[in-house]
Amino acid sequence: MSGRLACLGFCVAWLVLAAPSLSAHGNQMLCARVSVGEDGRIELELTADHTDNPNIADAQEARVVLREALNVYIGTECFPLERLGALQFEERDRYSDDAPVSSIADPGPHRLVVARWRARLPDQDLVFAAKERTPLDVVMWRAGAVPPLGGSRWLLLIAGERSPTFTMTPAARAWPGGSLAAVTLLLLVPLVVWGGLRAGRGNGSNGGGS
Repeated sequence: MSGRLACLGFCVAWLVLAAPSLSAHGNQMLCARVSVGEDGRIELELTADHTDNPNIADAQEARVVLREALNVYIGTECFPLERLGALQFEERDRYSDDAPVSSIADPGPHRLVVARWRARLPDQDLVFAAKERTPLDVVMWRAGAVPPLGGSRWLLLIAGERSPTFTMTPAARAWPGGSLAAVTLLLLVPLVVWGGLRAGRGNGSNGGGS
């Protein structure tokens, strides 16, 4: 077996038994939670813990790390996250409930910086790529996804590696303003004509009886 395959096999085995390991070393890696929604929308939540982290000194440095942690590939083109959507930062003291860092095994306290990224990219195929030459690995998972039998829901991205493809949903269909006005007019015209005819008949009946 080649060295690359041996390394890959080790990573897969490590992720299957990931919960204790990630809990023990959660502050030395980045978490990436991906949510894919309707209308071509995607959300990424990146988390860095600068508690006793030799690679991230403080919250300010954590923001710099998160800005550069991942790039996005659409086809062969590579984009920084902020080319496709804004990053919003906040600070927390605990991980999300579905994070690989167990709040039971590693209750904290944590000093987390979270970067939330949202984009709308209907019908596109997206691939996330970890930053080249970095000591910080990225643990990625898709929110709400059910892991395969005997597999892990978490994916480990080492420097330069890429995620599986995320296929965006189509854009939601909406009536254009002009078309909606035209349809409304078509519905109203028969009603107006019918109302006028009915009123005319009523007037005719009254006139005949006088």
